[in-house]
Amino acid sequence: MMFSAAAILSAVVAVSANPLSARSDTVFDVTEFEAGCIPHSSQCRYSFGVVQANNGETIPVQCVLLATANGGDLPNVTDAPCTDSSRTFSVVRGTEGLTLTVSQPVSPASNETGSHLLAASDLVTATQPNAEVESYEGPTSFPLVR
Repeated sequence: MMFSAAAILSAVVAVSANPLSARSDTVFDVTEFEAGCIPHSSQCRYSFGVVQANNGETIPVQCVLLATANGGDLPNVTDAPCTDSSRTFSVVRGTEGLTLTVSQPVSPASNETGSHLLAASDLVTATQPNAEVESYEGPTSFPLVR
């Protein structure tokens, strides 16, 4: 019995020391992310594909939204629907940038969510002839983590 307990403990330690364990915190993977306010318009557009990580899903669900700009800045968004899916996404501005969160129901009482910070340094404001508009110019693919 002592040997069995030691073997199990050893296996648990080996798994927790595995560098791939950080990947297990990834809930979704985002591809082709774009966000930007449209010059000569009051609208901004968010667009990206999202797949659930580690479950074999290969065809991204598309999430696209036009939303009213916040004075030329990318706006906050709450529970915007993704196409043909129960997934939704939200964007919230904070001091460090925008936080993108994707959520998917797993039961009537709970959701699985993953988030990623779009760093303020990747948000660029361009001066257009009659307005200043903000866009995201950072990585277009990234994980959403718990």
